[in-house]
Amino acid sequence: MLAALVAAATAAVYTPVARHDFINYDDGDYVVQNAHVHEGLTFETATWALTTMATGNWHPVTWISHATDYQLFGLDPTGHHVMSLLLHVLNVLVLAWLLASMTSAPGRSLMVAALFALHPLNVESVAWVAERKNVLSTLFFLLAIAAYVRYTQKSTWQRYGLMLVSFGLGLAAKPMVVTLPFVLLLLDYWPLQRIRSWSAASEAFPVTQVSFSRCLAAKLPLFVLSAASCAITVIAQRSSGAVRTLGAFSLHSRVENAAYAYVRYLWKAAFPARLAVFYPHPGLTLGAWSVVASLLFLTAMTWTAWRARSRAPYLTVGWFWFLGTMVPVIGLVQVGAQAMADRYAYVPLVGIFIALVWGITDLGAKFSIDSRWLAATSVILLAAFSGITWKQLSFWHDSYSAWSHALAVTPDNPVAESQLGMALMAAGREEDAMQHFQTAISLGTQDPTSYLNLGAYLNEHGRQKEAIPVLEAAVRINKDRENSVLTQLNLGFAYTSLGDYQNARLHYRASLQIDRERVAVTIRDLAAFVASHPSARDYMKLALLREQAGERPEAEAAYLRVLALDSRVDEARSALAAHKSDSP
Repeated sequence: MLAALVAAATAAVYTPVARHDFINYDDGDYVVQNAHVHEGLTFETATWALTTMATGNWHPVTWISHATDYQLFGLDPTGHHVMSLLLHVLNVLVLAWLLASMTSAPGRSLMVAALFALHPLNVESVAWVAERKNVLSTLFFLLAIAAYVRYTQKSTWQRYGLMLVSFGLGLAAKPMVVTLPFVLLLLDYWPLQRIRSWSAASEAFPVTQVSFSRCLAAKLPLFVLSAASCAITVIAQRSSGAVRTLGAFSLHSRVENAAYAYVRYLWKAAFPARLAVFYPHPGLTLGAWSVVASLLFLTAMTWTAWRARSRAPYLTVGWFWFLGTMVPVIGLVQVGAQAMADRYAYVPLVGIFIALVWGITDLGAKFSIDSRWLAATSVILLAAFSGITWKQLSFWHDSYSAWSHALAVTPDNPVAESQLGMALMAAGREEDAMQHFQTAISLGTQDPTSYLNLGAYLNEHGRQKEAIPVLEAAVRINKDRENSVLTQLNLGFAYTSLGDYQNARLHYRASLQIDRERVAVTIRDLAAFVASHPSARDYMKLALLREQAGERPEAEAAYLRVLALDSRVDEARSALAAHKSDSP
């Protein structure tokens, strides 16, 4: 009944997500603009999901999940959000049941699950549609643990096979769960107490004790799966350009940030304030005292946890659960440009919750504190977290809310500046958007879209000399096909407006080499525009573009329109003469 109450409370606190929109950060790639997902549950979608490394990941189970949502709900964000919430609630129930089964301590287990359910750090994983992979992979992670726990009671190949399948599905949803074999070894120590000579057999959950070597050997297939997943992930991330090992962030800066980030996660777990969708990486700007203090704190905590392994094994297991499950995302191999992310704490904080709940309960017993006081304190804490979670959810209502809040709590954030600019563009507030793009560029953003949008805006407002260097910078950092072709086209438009037709032709030609079909769409759109808003300058853009595309009759017609509107454009006259001389 209490577990059902926690589940209902979780659903109630998260009800605002049903009214949330998609946001402009990854939701487009995963759902809104993904043509494969829009095919729904088809054989073609399944084949694509199994073979693609789009978004820098191999996670077919996640793609199938999104395609299922699209099949059911289309692009109505309500259904997508509610499905993520249901998965989170299911994770809460499985976690409570799993801990209670292993420890025979349902009250403590339920408190751990309640903290997991309602902690504000987990809002990002639930409220962000693109993070479906997080809640989904965690479900399979917990189910794999459950299968293993059953296997320790009776070692059958069916139970072991179920564990392998669950783990494989978890890896195919998000590779962060590669640490499962490590977690199982921790659970073998406590609460299962499965390793002979390390501890007496558990009375709460009796299992057959085995040697450490046998215990480790049982994990070897899991380690093989983890290694394979790591290799696939590195290949996928490198192919997308997301992995940054020796480039933007040196090994020195990555190690410093990793130590500092561990402490920041703990701080935000205790005081969940100033949470944001993106935290900029500090590079080498961290103060020496911050790094040294972080390393000393981590060392002290690790030593304390190790020393407590006999009298308080839950402290050892909880602390090393946190340290170990955070390793894939702590930034030693940098993926993306973030220093940390709330979503990365979804699984690791379970270890901290276990250590805290069991530790405080034992302290209460040691000092004869009335259990009713502990229960009342727990309710107050959960109520406080629920209130903060409710407030944090409001910042995920839409793109504008998410990025406005991110800028409010993380100044000098170029990613937030860029994405807020995109949100303002979508809302028709173009001038406001350009201010944020300019700020993002001044802060050193590597987002080519900011450069493209600012360059296009300057171009459209007659400021071609300012637009060209901005667009050329976009060319240097651009890796996206769509962005690249639009950048080249805008450079062509800028040079045409300045009368530099030689450079204009070069950039139009470059755009055609990148994506001829996309240029054809631009030609059609431009032709429709100049037909209703005729000007010599715009007809000249159309003429040069059609000429480079090999549409000579249409180009000649456009050159004639240029001269009809402005007879002083000698380039149009010269082009027509050249066309006539080339004719048989």
